[in-house]
Amino acid sequence: MRKYALWGLIGLTIVLAADLAWAEGLKIAYVEGQRILDESEAGQKMRKELEKLMRTKEVKLREMVAELNKLDEELTRRQLVLSGEGRKKIEEELQRKELEIKRYREDSLYTLKKFRRNSLKEVNDASMKIIKKIGKQDNYSFIFEAREANMLYMDAANDITNRVIKLYDEEFERAKNK
Repeated sequence: MRKYALWGLIGLTIVLAADLAWAEGLKIAYVEGQRILDESEAGQKMRKELEKLMRTKEVKLREMVAELNKLDEELTRRQLVLSGEGRKKIEEELQRKELEIKRYREDSLYTLKKFRRNSLKEVNDASMKIIKKIGKQDNYSFIFEAREANMLYMDAANDITNRVIKLYDEEFERAKNK
């Protein structure tokens, strides 16, 4: 029995030693994707374009609502002097404009979501190429995205986000100058 216990202890020691040797060879880093999006030139450009598109859509929507309100005021003001046919015509126009506004809102929301989704994909794809390049160059075993990995503790020495942003900005500038 002692012989088996001794061999078990020796085996456990070997396994633990192998695990420690393997763990010492690991090189781990992380990036903060949101910071890449917020701080990179491409991410900032995307956000500005999205805000510009949103403002354009808002202005158009306000104009459409103003037209609707104007027509509604006209109906209210002229309600007593309008014939049944005239009233019906303005009410139909009101319904048509309300439907236009509803469609415009839905179309605008779809357009904004699509623009955001495509832009995020573009930024994510480009940053992933850079992250993989860094991983290969520096022999990282793993590079995690900080929020997606639900990491509870991260040593700042393992954060390569600034490096990714710097390289991304350099590539973005080169592409812009072509």
